[in-house]
Amino acid sequence: MQGAQKLRIEAHIRVRRNDEVAAQRRRWT
Repeated sequence: MQGAQKLRIEAHIRVRRNDEVAAQRRRWT
């Protein structure tokens, strides 16, 4: 169960990072 939660946290971080990159691209464009 602990490993599954870690995977969820890593996926959440990855999604947030993608959102930040997308926001920066929108700001630059």
